[in-house]
Amino acid sequence: MLAAILICGTSVFMACSSNEDTPVPQPPVPQPDINLAEKIVGKWMTAELDGKPCPTNLKAVVTFDSPTKAHGSLSDFYSKSWNDELEADVKIDGNKMIITAKEDDHTTHVLNVTVSSITDNDMVLSSEWTVLVDGKEAYHEVYEEERWVRVTKDYESAFLGTWEGKVTRDLGDPTNDEVHRWECMAAGNYAFYDLVDNKWVEAPHYLADYFVDGTLLCTRWQDTKNSEELREWWEIESIKDDVMKATALRVREDGSTYTASFQMTRVQPETIDYSDDVNWLAFPEITKDVDAIYIYSTSYIESSFDDGATNYVPIDNLEMILRANGEYETNATVFDESCNVFAPYYRQVGMKYAGEVSKKYGSIEPALAGLSYTDIKAALDYYFENCNNGRPFIIAGHSQGSAMVKYVLKNYFKEHQDYYKRMVAAYPIGFSITKDDLEQYPYLKFATGESDTGVIISYNTEGPKNIEENARNVVVLPGAMSINPLNWKLDETYASASENKGSLVHNKETGEREFVDLGVDAQINLARGVIVTNTTAPVTEGKDFFGPASFHENDYSFFYSNLKENVAKRIATYMAK
Repeated sequence: MLAAILICGTSVFMACSSNEDTPVPQPPVPQPDINLAEKIVGKWMTAELDGKPCPTNLKAVVTFDSPTKAHGSLSDFYSKSWNDELEADVKIDGNKMIITAKEDDHTTHVLNVTVSSITDNDMVLSSEWTVLVDGKEAYHEVYEEERWVRVTKDYESAFLGTWEGKVTRDLGDPTNDEVHRWECMAAGNYAFYDLVDNKWVEAPHYLADYFVDGTLLCTRWQDTKNSEELREWWEIESIKDDVMKATALRVREDGSTYTASFQMTRVQPETIDYSDDVNWLAFPEITKDVDAIYIYSTSYIESSFDDGATNYVPIDNLEMILRANGEYETNATVFDESCNVFAPYYRQVGMKYAGEVSKKYGSIEPALAGLSYTDIKAALDYYFENCNNGRPFIIAGHSQGSAMVKYVLKNYFKEHQDYYKRMVAAYPIGFSITKDDLEQYPYLKFATGESDTGVIISYNTEGPKNIEENARNVVVLPGAMSINPLNWKLDETYASASENKGSLVHNKETGEREFVDLGVDAQINLARGVIVTNTTAPVTEGKDFFGPASFHENDYSFFYSNLKENVAKRIATYMAK
C-alpha cells in the first residue's frame, strides 16, 4: 500500500484510489498574489459590467481608507438604497474581498468580490451583491466581470452653490430646451427653480436630496409625500471656470443606450455693497496704527427654525443685528484699545442649517463656501483696497466667525500673500484649528507664546464634564489645538484663577458690563485639544450642540483682560521689528 501511494503521488491520487465513495480532500487552489491590500487604498468607481460600459444609474463609488475600512456611495432604484459615503468593514484574503456595510438597524449590504487583476488605474473583478433586511435576503445580484476605475477627482465641494442651464435627455424629450436652476446646499438637499414669466420660482418638493462622491452625482425627489420617488444619476466630467459639464449613459426600454448631458453655469449671488457703511456693524475712524477685522458668531438662531426660514440670513434680519451688536461689546472690544476695529455684516449660516451641515460633515465648514464667504471676501476686498492703506492688521472672530477666519486664512490669504505678510496675528477663538490644518497649509503657524506674531491664537473652553463624557461639541474637531490664555503655554501647565486679570460680565441690575473674579482657571487637555476650567459660572445653553459643560459663549469674556493685554503685546512686538 505504501508503495502504491509513493508510485501514485498526490497529483494522481483519485485515479489510483479504489474507494469511489470516499471524498478525497483536494489541495487548496493557490490564489494569485496581486498585492490587493497594498493597491486597493483610494477611491474607485464602476466603469464596465460584463464587458459593456456601465449605465450611470448602476454606478457605485467605493473609497478604501485602508485595507480594512471603506465607505461607499450608491443610489439604487431597485433596492431603494440611498447611501452617501456609508461606512463599511473590509476583509481581504489573497485576491478575495468581503465588504460589509450596515445601512441602518435593519439593512445590511454584503459585497463578495474576487479580483483578477489590479493596476494603479483600474481593476477587473467579479462580484456578488446581497442586501439583507433583518437578516433575510431582500436583493441579490451577480456580475461575472466588472471593471472599476480609480477616481482622482472629487467634486463634492465644487458642486455647492447655484447652477443654471439645460439638460439634454433623449432625442425629442420636450424638456430639452428648458432652462432650470439648482441651488445645491451643503446639507445634501437642493432647491429646484423653474423660469416663469422671466422670474425664478422654486418648485415645491416634499423631498429633494443629492450627493456627490468623486465624480458621481445622484439626485432623488418627490413632489408630494404620496407621489412617486424619482431619481437621476450623472457623472461630472469637469467643473472649471464656473462651468459644470456632466453626462449620463442611459438605457431605453428596448435595451438601446443613449447619452444624456447637461452644462450648467454657476450663478453668482448678488454682492453686498461694502462701500456703504450701513453694511458694516463697525466702520471706524482711523486713529490707531493697527486695524482689526472682527467676524461675529452665529447670530441667526431662533428665527432660523421658523417655517420658510432661509439657510443664510439676510443682513437686515433683526435677530442677527441685535445679537451681533451684543457680541461686539463682549468680544470685539478686546481689540478696540489697540486697533481700529472693522466688522462687516454678512449673510451667515443659520443655527438650524449649521446643525444639519455639522451632522453630515462633522463641521460647519462646508457651508461657509456659499453666500457667507462671498460676503466676507467682498468685505475684505473693499477693506484692503480702500481702507487699510498698508497698515498691519489683526483678524479675529468667534464660533462661526472663527470658522470663517480659518476659511479666510486658508483661501483668501493663500491668494493674497502680500496682505498676509502684514498680519500681526489671527484670533479664531471658539472654533478648532487642527494639526491637519497646519500640515495642509504650511504658511499657517500656531502661536507658541504670548508675543510671537504672524501666528494663530485659538482655543475652546469647556468644563470637566465635557471631558469626562467625551461629549460632542460642534466646534471641537479631531486634532484640535489650544493655547492657554492665562499662561500662553501649549502644554498642560495649570494656570490658577489668580492669573486671570478679570472676566467681563453683564450686570443685570445696572445694565452695565463690569469686571469680576469668576474663579476662572485654565488648563489645556491635550487629548481633546481644549481649555478646561473649574469655574462654577453657568454653562452655555445648547447641550445638543456643545455638550453638557461648555463655556462656548464665554470664550472671550472669561479671559477678557488677559486677551486685551495680549493683543497689545503682540502689536508692540510687531511694531518693534
